[in-house]
Amino acid sequence: VAPTFNHHCPTDMNDIMERVMAGVLLFLVVGLAVAVSIFAVWANSEACKDGLKAQQKCQNTTRLLEGQLTQAHQGFRRAQAQAITCNRTVVNLTASLEVEKAQSQKKQMHIKELEGEIKKLNQMLQEKLAEVEQLSYTSASNTLSPSVASELLLLLGLKAALL
Repeated sequence: VAPTFNHHCPTDMNDIMERVMAGVLLFLVVGLAVAVSIFAVWANSEACKDGLKAQQKCQNTTRLLEGQLTQAHQGFRRAQAQAITCNRTVVNLTASLEVEKAQSQKKQMHIKELEGEIKKLNQMLQEKLAEVEQLSYTSASNTLSPSVASELLLLLGLKAALL
């Protein structure tokens, strides 16, 4: 009878672990390859491309709006500086106006004083003219003396100058 080999080859535990690890590794590689393929398909899809375009457009719009906001802030600061300058000018002009009003009132008062003096002088002139006329009518002679005539001419000249 021929001998039969019922003998199994002793398998080493390391061999089994290597095979299991190779299987797990192969499974992981295939899984990762499938995941990368799915991601690549998804990343190149129209929806993803549209989303990327929308995001870029949004970023561009945001930059544009930030620039406009910066310009608006600068314009506001310039307007604020101009308003401060205008307010100072108004304060200075108001003070100058008050000074001018006070000076004008003083001048008006001085003018009124001068007008009063002119009225007094006119009154005195009228009185002197009346006195001269009275003297000339009451005088016994029809001819005027040189001193009365010169006084009369002087008074008439003063009256003409004051009017």
